[in-house]
Amino acid sequence: MKKKPEFHGSDLEKIADYYHLNKENIILFGANVNPLGLSGQVKKDLAEHLDIISSYPDRDYTDLKKAIAAYTNTSPEHIVVGNGSTELISLLISQRAPKRALLLGPTYSEYARELNLVGGTLEYYNLKEEQDEILLETVAESSENLEHADDAEQSEAGETLPETAEPQETAETRLGSTIYVHVCGHVKYPGVYQMQEGSRVYEAIDKAGGMLEEGAGDAMNMAAVR
Repeated sequence: MKKKPEFHGSDLEKIADYYHLNKENIILFGANVNPLGLSGQVKKDLAEHLDIISSYPDRDYTDLKKAIAAYTNTSPEHIVVGNGSTELISLLISQRAPKRALLLGPTYSEYARELNLVGGTLEYYNLKEEQDEILLETVAESSENLEHADDAEQSEAGETLPETAEPQETAETRLGSTIYVHVCGHVKYPGVYQMQEGSRVYEAIDKAGGMLEEGAGDAMNMAAVR
């Protein structure tokens, strides 16, 4: 199956080539990239402190940790400094090695890459502007579902689970209206998604970020009920 390539935000040449764009027309919105360029004040401050280039930085980041700690009103011991966000993401995921993770998209592709390296199972939730009001509720439900799945695995493995109160039965649980749909193939974010029984195929594809250009949408019944 042909997979749509993933790009780092700074790979302008690759992005321009793949999407047939003029590189000069692409505006960067990376976390550490200002599309307006450096401010005059930053340029002035850099020019006034050029002498620090001749000094090797402290490998333990002592002063930097103290400055961040003072700004955030915490202890320097609780501050971890890395060489960019990629290193920190990699360190966090490799240490925690989660079995399952919920990724809010669109997001930095490094999360999925590192989670795949530790054998984690991913579930995506793609943010949409018109769904702002139900975002927190939906994310909470997805996180709870992941926890229940972990509990089920532990139970099958013979592990003892802590006693919990019996869940209250509702009309929704009686009807079994919540289902899980595995969306794969030529979609932006393949994965398992929580749907309502009776949802249409196009709704599942929409949850997965939409169909890619190479997808054959006309080869399936988008109005089919699941």
